[in-house]
Amino acid sequence: MRILRPLFLTAALLAATSSYALTSAEVAKKFGVSPDAVTVSPKPVFEGKFYTVTDRAGNTVYVSSDLHYAIQGVVIDHVAGKPISTKAARPVLPKFSWADLDKANAIRLGTGKQAVIVFADPSCGYCKRLERELATARDELTTYVVPVAILGPESEKAAQRIWCSKDRAEAWSRTLAGEVVAEQQECETPLAANQALMQKYGIGGTPGIVLPSGEIIPGFVSLTDLKKRISDK
Repeated sequence: MRILRPLFLTAALLAATSSYALTSAEVAKKFGVSPDAVTVSPKPVFEGKFYTVTDRAGNTVYVSSDLHYAIQGVVIDHVAGKPISTKAARPVLPKFSWADLDKANAIRLGTGKQAVIVFADPSCGYCKRLERELATARDELTTYVVPVAILGPESEKAAQRIWCSKDRAEAWSRTLAGEVVAEQQECETPLAANQALMQKYGIGGTPGIVLPSGEIIPGFVSLTDLKKRISDK
């Protein structure tokens, strides 16, 4: 999600307009969260160009009708001379205890000395982008992918096929590269347990990245930024 802050409404930001009604499902798919994790206002704001999106914690962002912009912060009406919104900060997520990760419920990728955990949905666009970057650093960074299926039935089918494959790591990489892995014989999956672990730590969407220090990064970061965050801890 592209966050613009500090925030002032400008003509450039309001250039696009649409009469299309944005839905929670579309916002959830775009930003990699569960559809029931967000609520979209039925009426647009800011001259009909943005919708108010609220998460379970009561945090508010304004999303453009074309899903191109997301505004997080205090939005000021300069004509009225007062703020439209005042609640902008994301909740501080607790530190993740690595002892809570059952590695039997994760897919290990890479052989690096440093390790991160990534909660990911196979249908999540930002998860695919993150996977492309992580794939270039397998010898530097070990990734424990914790698969979840929070984006609907297709996600669940894909996650099931991946988990029931003989080579889960290969199936994961192929799926996130856009391939369709052949259906496998059904097997027991850890998807429910993995989602419960996400919820325990307040990780509301994918990707959710856990650093060696236990710090949780909610959302996509580049490999360069990820390495810096690790080295700074």
